[in-house]
Amino acid sequence: MFLHYFLKLLSFLASACGDVYSFGILLLEIIIAKKPTDGIFQEGLSINKFISEVHESKILDIADPRLFKDNESFSQSSSTNYSSGEDSSSKNKNNIAFRVEECVASMVRVGLSLLLIHQKNVLLWRSLIEVARD
Repeated sequence: MFLHYFLKLLSFLASACGDVYSFGILLLEIIIAKKPTDGIFQEGLSINKFISEVHESKILDIADPRLFKDNESFSQSSSTNYSSGEDSSSKNKNNIAFRVEECVASMVRVGLSLLLIHQKNVLLWRSLIEVARD
């Protein structure tokens, strides 16, 4: 009887952790506009390995440019509405660009953290399964 409930609990945990992993992958897919099955992910290269090997300051180089499509028009409208000089316009553009870069870097950190949590849970599940078998 205990084994039955233990396996149900394990199944629930696996499902919940699978959802966490899927969300992490989805987040990374949105950022780089590539799926884990994309052609560039071959010979042991995975989406999380690809992104984690890129330095945080270079994330925008691999990010999908469509994420930033409205960034320029937003900064132009903001500077014309609220600024009177060219200096504040360029400062505003720099501030917005910095915030966008910071946001994308944070999304990458969250996505990679979710994948790491999943990897740790897989090790835990294996241990629990071994204990249940004994």
